[in-house]
Amino acid sequence: MSLDEDAKGYFDLLIKVYEQGNISKYVDNLKLGETIRVRGPKGFFTYTPNMVSHFIMVAGGTGITPMYQIIKAISNNPNDNTKVTLLYGNVTEDDILLKKELDEIEKANPNIKVIHFLNTPPEGWTGETGYITKDKLAELAPAASPDIQLLLCGPPPMTSALKRGAHELGFAKAKPVSKLGDQIFVF
Repeated sequence: MSLDEDAKGYFDLLIKVYEQGNISKYVDNLKLGETIRVRGPKGFFTYTPNMVSHFIMVAGGTGITPMYQIIKAISNNPNDNTKVTLLYGNVTEDDILLKKELDEIEKANPNIKVIHFLNTPPEGWTGETGYITKDKLAELAPAASPDIQLLLCGPPPMTSALKRGAHELGFAKAKPVSKLGDQIFVF
């Protein structure tokens, strides 16, 4: 979760502990000073300032991690004019990861807009409710154009539905394995 320029010789991780999660429970039970072995990073996405005019980001749960890294890079660079519309879905308000950080970034950067979705909203919730659908994508995000890229990260049913839905909205068809220049990129 760290940006390269922030983390020389270390990196930060964002881990949500799931009751039935083998890896997340294992990491949660580590004691201070214990180590683990890691590999990576993997993937084909390298962010460059102003590489597109607008990112539409759709994240579900822990899928916020790569989106947050890109948002943080954009907000840290005064010469980066990239606009961001983030649709971020969770089950409950307590499930929203990095809410405080995202709120602060959004407040300080008029080019970054965060729209929260909750499946089970509390009373008085003013954000969106339910799932992030093709119709919500069409309503809340800019229309497809060559200088707009859609980034998806979250549960497979969500990403599959939105890949199909985005194609129906005019985005280039998503490829089985995403590459940097693809209009729809799935992490």
